[in-house]
Amino acid sequence: MGWMLDLYETYEENKGQVGKIGKNRFGTEYALLPVSHVYQTAQVEVNLDFEGNFVSAEVIPKEQGNTIIPCTIDSSTRSSGPVPHPLHDKLMYVAGDFVEYGGTVKKGGDPYHDYLSQLKEWCDFDKENRTLAAIYKYLKQGHLIKDLVAQGVLHEDGGKLIPKWTKEYQNQGKEKPEIFKVLAGDQLSAFVRFTIFDSERYTQKVWENPEMFQSFIDFYQTKIEKSDLCYVTGIDEPVTDKHASKIRYGGDMAKLISGNDNSGFTFRGRFSSKDQVATIGYDASQKSHNALKWLIAKQGQTIDGRVFLTWGKKSVDMVDAMDSFLEYFAIEPVTQKELTDNTHSSFAKQFRQAISGYQHNLDTEERVSILVLDAATPGRMSVVYYQNFEADLYLERIKNWHESCSWRHAYRRNESKEMTFYYGAPTNREIAKAAYGSQASDQIIKNTMSRLLPSIVEGRPVPRDIVQLLINRSSRPQGMEEWEWERTLTITCSMVKKYVQQRNEGVINITLNKKSTDRSYLFGRMLAVADVLERDALASQNEQRTTNAKRYMTAFSQHPMSTWQIIQEKLLPYQEKLSFKNIRYDKLLDEISKQFDEADLNDNSLNGKYLVGYYSQRQDMYTKAKDMEKETAQQQNEEVIDTAVNKESTDRNYLFGRMLAVADLLERRALTNNDERRITNARRYMTAFSQHPMSTWRIIQENVLPYQTKLGSNNIRYDRLFDEIAGQFDEADFDDKPLNGKYLIGYYNQRYDIYTKANNKGEKIVQQKNMLVNQANTDRNYLFGRMLAIADVLEKRVLINQDEERTTNARRYMTAFSQHPKSTWQIIRKSLRSYQAKLGAVNMYYEKLFNEIIERFGEDDFNDKSLNGKYLIGYYSQRQDLYTKNKKTEEQD
Repeated sequence: MGWMLDLYETYEENKGQVGKIGKNRFGTEYALLPVSHVYQTAQVEVNLDFEGNFVSAEVIPKEQGNTIIPCTIDSSTRSSGPVPHPLHDKLMYVAGDFVEYGGTVKKGGDPYHDYLSQLKEWCDFDKENRTLAAIYKYLKQGHLIKDLVAQGVLHEDGGKLIPKWTKEYQNQGKEKPEIFKVLAGDQLSAFVRFTIFDSERYTQKVWENPEMFQSFIDFYQTKIEKSDLCYVTGIDEPVTDKHASKIRYGGDMAKLISGNDNSGFTFRGRFSSKDQVATIGYDASQKSHNALKWLIAKQGQTIDGRVFLTWGKKSVDMVDAMDSFLEYFAIEPVTQKELTDNTHSSFAKQFRQAISGYQHNLDTEERVSILVLDAATPGRMSVVYYQNFEADLYLERIKNWHESCSWRHAYRRNESKEMTFYYGAPTNREIAKAAYGSQASDQIIKNTMSRLLPSIVEGRPVPRDIVQLLINRSSRPQGMEEWEWERTLTITCSMVKKYVQQRNEGVINITLNKKSTDRSYLFGRMLAVADVLERDALASQNEQRTTNAKRYMTAFSQHPMSTWQIIQEKLLPYQEKLSFKNIRYDKLLDEISKQFDEADLNDNSLNGKYLVGYYSQRQDMYTKAKDMEKETAQQQNEEVIDTAVNKESTDRNYLFGRMLAVADLLERRALTNNDERRITNARRYMTAFSQHPMSTWRIIQENVLPYQTKLGSNNIRYDRLFDEIAGQFDEADFDDKPLNGKYLIGYYNQRYDIYTKANNKGEKIVQQKNMLVNQANTDRNYLFGRMLAIADVLEKRVLINQDEERTTNARRYMTAFSQHPKSTWQIIRKSLRSYQAKLGAVNMYYEKLFNEIIERFGEDDFNDKSLNGKYLIGYYSQRQDLYTKNKKTEEQD
C-alpha cells in the first residue's frame, strides 16, 4: 500500500488546499476534495432563499459545471441502483414531480423518498444549519420540475419533458434551448445543484462552502459502524470495502481497489473473503483517492487513458521526468544566428543551475513519487508503475539523463517566424513519436513512454529495440517530411549517445570527432559530405530535391561499401558543377577515408553511430562554411601529398583506385594551369572504370596524354607514381573484373597523398617498392608495352640532355599503338633512329633490350591485333625498371 500511503500523506500535507478551486494548463477547474465528497458535473443551478422559497434557476455553461458534492460510500460508487447523494443530485432524486413529467423509476424503488429521508437525517444532526433547512423545506414541496419549466430552464410538450431537441422543433422556427446544449442525454437526466440567495447580502455558493463540507463529514462519521485495522495507516479505524471511482475524469468508472467479484476468481482460491486480502480505513481511502484525483487534474499527463503522474508530498509541483526542462525552468531557446560553439555548454550550465536552485529550495526530507495508472477494463484500473525516491536522488537522475542525452534539437518558431533551438534531452513522448512515427496510435505511444520512464528515474538502460527503431526510421528520410526527419535524426542521436554510454563503448559528443576511427562513424561522415556537396550544387542551380545521399540512406546503412560506390558515381555531375569549390569536399572525403582501417572497408551493416557521424560532420560543415570557402581559395592552385596512402597494399581494387586518383589530379593540374574548369576524364569514366577497370584505364590513359605533355617536366612525378602503383599489381589482378568499394578508398587516399605535399613541385617521389620487370612473361600485350616504354625513356633521355620539353613519339602514338601495335611500332622505331644516334655508345643498352624483348614474342604474336590493358602494365614495369637501373646498367655495358 505504499502508493496509497504516499497519497494519504500528501493529502495531510496539503489540507490547506481542500475545497480551493484552481485551473490547470488546459483551463480546467480542479480542487482537492474534502473527505466524503466527489466532483460532479451539474447542468442546472437552483437559487433559493433562507425561507426555502424558489428565487430563480439557470442552465450552467459546460465550463462552469464542475461541482463539489457530498456523497456516501454507496452513492459515490453507484452504477445502476438508485442510491441518492446527500444534497445535490439528479432530477429523479430531488424532484417530487419527476414521474409526473415523464420520468420512470424502477419498480419497488422511490429515489425521491430515499433522498428526502437522508437529507432530513442530516438536517436533524446539524439543526443550526439554515442552508440545509432551506433546501429541505423547498424540495419536500415536490414541484421542482414545474418551477424549472416555468423559469424556462426545462421544456415540456404535452405535460412531459421533451427528451431531445429534434428536427420537428427546429422546423417550427424555435431556437434550441440552452439545456440541450449542455446535456448528453435527455432533460430527465439533468443534475441539479443549489445556492442560497439572500437579498440583503451575497451568500457563498453551497458547493464551495467549507462549513457545509465539514458539516457533512461530521454527520457521516456517525454513520460508519465497522472498524478494523487499516493497512494504509496501521491504526484501527472505520473501514470500507467500497472505494472511489471517477479517478481520471468525471465519467471514469474504473476503480483501483475492488472486491465485489464473488463468482469469479479475483481472490477465491487464496482467500475466503475480500477482507483477508486487505482492509482499508474509510478516511485513508477517501484522502488517498481524493489526493490522486486532485493531482491528476492538476498536473497529470493522460494518453489514451494512461495517467503519468509525478509529485512531492510537500512540494506538489515537482519536476516531471516526462516534461521538457526547457519549459519547466523557462530557459530561452536560441535562433540559428545566436548559435555559437559555446551554446551547448551554456545550455548545460543553465540546466545545472536551475536544478541546483530548485534542489536548494526543497525540504531536506522531501520525497518524490511517480505513479502510472491505466484501466485494463472499463471497471478495473491497475498501477502500471510506481516508485518513490528521495528528492535529491530523483533530481540527480533527471540531471544525468539530460546531460547524457543532450543534443541540439529544433524547438519552435518565435514571434519573428525564426526557428529556435535548444540543447538537452527530448521528452518521452517525442522519443516515442520519433521511434514509431507521428501517426502512431496513442496505445503505442503510451506503452513506449512507460518503458522509457525507468531509464530516466532509475538509471536503467534504454531499451535496445527502441534505439534500433529510431535508427531505422532515421535511415528512411524519404518517408518523412524534412522537418520530421530532422527532428527524428536529432532524437536518434540523443538516444544513440545514451546507448553507447550505458554500454561503456565510449563517449559521444555533438561536436565533430575528427580522431574517431569507428567505421560506422566514418561512413556517416562520408555520407554527410556527399549530402552537403550535392545540396550545394543544387542550391547553385536553384533546385530543391532530395539528394542521392538521402535517397540511398537506407541501403547505405545496410550495405555501406557497395552503396557508397553508387553514391560516389552519382556525385560526379555535381562535383563538375561546383568546379574549384569542390576541392574542399574532395579534401574532406580524403581526410575521412584515411581514418579507415582497411579491414573495416566492407559491407557489414552500420550501427547508430553512423547517424551521429553524419549529423556532426554536416553540422561542422554548416557552421564552418566561411572558413571552408577561404580554404578553397587557397587550394585552387595547390597540389598536395601525405603518407596517408597505404603503399604496401596489393589489393587490386585499392591499386586501381590509386591509379585513377593520379590520372584525376594530373589532368586537374594541367587544367588549372590553363584556367580551365571542367570535369576530368578520370571522373567522366569513373562508372565504367568501376565495372571494367582494365579496358577503361586504357581509355583514360590515352586521354590523359595531352595533359602530360602540357605539364612538361612536372609530369615526371605522376609518371613515377603510375609506375610505382603498377608495380604493386599481381599480373593476374590486372583484368576487367568489376571493382568493389575499396577502389574508392584507394582513390581518396592517393588523392589526399598528392594533395598534402604539393608545395614542393619539383620534389622527387621516393619509391616505396622497386618494381621489377617480369622477364618470364611472354604475353604479347605485356611485351609490346615494354617496347613502348624503352622507346619513351630513350627519346626522353635525349630531350632532357638538350633541355627540350615536349611529348615523346612513343606517347604521341600511344593510342594508335594500342590499336595497331606492329605497324605503329615500325613508325616509332623509325623516328627513334636520330635519337639513338645522339646517345652514342649508351644506345647499345637500349638496342640490347629491344632485341631481348622481340625474341620473346611467339611467331604469330607480333601482329596488328589490338592490345588489352596489360600492355600498360608492361609499359609501367619497364619504364620504372629503366628509371631505377639505367646508370648501373650503362656502367656494366
